[in-house]
Amino acid sequence: MNDRTALILGASGRFGRAAVQAFVAAGWRTLAQSRRASPDLPAGAQALIGDLGDLDRLAEQAAGARVVVHAANPPYDRWDAEMLPMGSRAIALSAK
Repeated sequence: MNDRTALILGASGRFGRAAVQAFVAAGWRTLAQSRRASPDLPAGAQALIGDLGDLDRLAEQAAGARVVVHAANPPYDRWDAEMLPMGSRAIALSAK
């Protein structure tokens, strides 16, 4: 197991892409989660395609990650309804 594994949630957004690039450049095994395939992942990043709502599947795919970066972000017009639940799922995932 590589102790230098990072899981980036929301890897297709601006902050998520920057985090993926930084962890890959630093030599970390980098798991890049997004709802849809992202064609611009740097070499060395592993795509994890799926929704944050499927915690069990995502936890299985990201087993061994020591760092979780929460860069997932709903559209601004849905923040009131989605931001806190999304954050709660990210916290639950990091505890698995």
